[in-house]
Amino acid sequence: MFDLVADVARYPEFLPWCVEGRQVSRTENELVGKITAQKGAFRKSFTTRNPFDYPHWMNITLVEGPFRHLRGRWEFRPLDDGGCEVHYSMDFEVPLLLAPIFGGLMEYMTNTMVDAFARRAEAMYGHHPR
Repeated sequence: MFDLVADVARYPEFLPWCVEGRQVSRTENELVGKITAQKGAFRKSFTTRNPFDYPHWMNITLVEGPFRHLRGRWEFRPLDDGGCEVHYSMDFEVPLLLAPIFGGLMEYMTNTMVDAFARRAEAMYGHHPR
């Protein structure tokens, strides 16, 4: 699951709002990625710095983009039956002037993200009984 989350370049294949994903750089414990999100005619890009401890967790912090702030965290916990429990949290604030437009895109992104990752994991790794 960690590898699926870290593969930013493939996000457009399964995240309905992502039109471009690019890994800017990667070291042993940090990934920098750039994502372009779109809903209708509204399109915005943002770059995040993502320190990680493979394969346990990845933090998300804004480097550049249309947010006042953006912070998040992925946590991965292996299960005894070979599955993986995933926890995801995100906190962001958009500038007041962009809120009416960008707020709708962010709501769409957050509402579809977890389900899209779950469907992608099932397609890549197979169904896992809950």
